Amino acid sequence: MDENVYSSIKNLTGDPSFDFIQQLAINDDNNNNYDFLDIQNNDSPYHNSKIACNYVDTDQLKHSLSNRNGKTVLMSFNIQSINAKFSDFKELILELMEGANHPDVICLQEIWHIADPNYFNLPGYQDIIFRKRNKKQGEGVAIYLKNGIPYKTLESPFLEQVYETLFLEICLNNKKINIGSVYRSNTVPTFMSHIEHMSTFMEGISSSLSLLNTQSHEIIVCGDFNLDVLKCNTNNFVADYINTLYSNGILQIVTKPTRFTGNLATCLDHILVNPSTDSFETLILTTLISDHFPVFYLGSKTGKRNDKVQSEVTLRDFSEQNIQTFKTIYSNINWQSVTTQNDPDIALDQFLDIFSTTFDPTLPLELLNLTKTFTK
Repeated sequence: MDENVYSSIKNLTGDPSFDFIQQLAINDDNNNNYDFLDIQNNDSPYHNSKIACNYVDTDQLKHSLSNRNGKTVLMSFNIQSINAKFSDFKELILELMEGANHPDVICLQEIWHIADPNYFNLPGYQDIIFRKRNKKQGEGVAIYLKNGIPYKTLESPFLEQVYETLFLEICLNNKKINIGSVYRSNTVPTFMSHIEHMSTFMEGISSSLSLLNTQSHEIIVCGDFNLDVLKCNTNNFVADYINTLYSNGILQIVTKPTRFTGNLATCLDHILVNPSTDSFETLILTTLISDHFPVFYLGSKTGKRNDKVQSEVTLRDFSEQNIQTFKTIYSNINWQSVTTQNDPDIALDQFLDIFSTTFDPTLPLELLNLTKTFTK
């Protein structure tokens, strides 16, 4: 990543195309018929929510955190090798520590290899809690907690190259919070198809959120999901993901791009919460430690009890039978019109047209009545 990223951020901050909430507000009958995506719809969980998400430099971050007023502060960061980035990462935390502005919880993704956990001790924090791959190098997740924060480990699925998690129950500011660090690999393992990869992740995240929601605790799950939520109106997988969160009473509250590569700006790093308030604040720190920016969440001081409401939600049917039907049809498609096309833009359009005519009928949307938890 180079310094040109900063000028890119300046250009994007006022562009509604690069704001998740603005994308939700688009009400287009041609966009997947996900009615809940319309933020102007009174049934949308985003309708009455005030979500602030801003880019900050280190000084601005310290100023914001100095005014935390008892709020829980959580940091999420795809560090892309803790071995390679630990020195810069530690320097950042120590700088925040100077004014007691360091986060209560730090969630990391793509920690890669940890040979000796003691090498990664942070002053003021308990020993690093982590989960890494057993079979292959790379990825993995970790959590740091401030000294004195009691915790217990919750059920944390860890399917390598698909859905890697670490969930904890902590007690902070006189309330219990279920927190999680999640990484969804963007690389499909050889033993899975792309559809199976996504359906396995969807089942995993839905099951995890359902379990975390069984108690009346605040939920803060964060990580690199490798799903660009700015495409919620144009990408079926992203829309299904947001819909899955919605069906579990969860909001995604990071609204601006968190990763810049060349001319591409994507919002892959998410913070998922169950609404214990109607106001949310996230800060994206423009540091160049990794090609993902760290994201900070300033949580509520106290949580409200969530009332259960009955609502409908549209979910895609990723049954085993439907997946097999899709694979059969997909394997028999004649792709000559795509492979012989010299213009890559036209080739992509043709591919998407063929793909959607297969995807939508064989993996249909179903309207379900679900009990969800939202604050009234």
